[in-house]
Amino acid sequence: MSLGTESPTVMTPDITIARIKAALENVPVNRLPEVYEYLLSLREDAEDIAAIESTRAEYQRTGDRGTPLLQYLHERGELEEVEALARKEHLISE
Repeated sequence: MSLGTESPTVMTPDITIARIKAALENVPVNRLPEVYEYLLSLREDAEDIAAIESTRAEYQRTGDRGTPLLQYLHERGELEEVEALARKEHLISE
């Protein structure tokens, strides 16, 4: 076996509830709201990544790309409202 064919193994530290709890115990009380917001953003990011990966896996499995966004908004009767908001925010031209 050639050395060039092996992929490098990346070591990641084990993150446990005990380690998180120990880290939080060292946070000053006045900074806890910031930590809470940060943890929520990490959770939201993880949920977004999981949803994206799930969609990718489904697409690879079935080949179905889903409903185009404009069609979806039109079917729900929300296309005009979204376009109006996009114009208001200068995301699309008049």
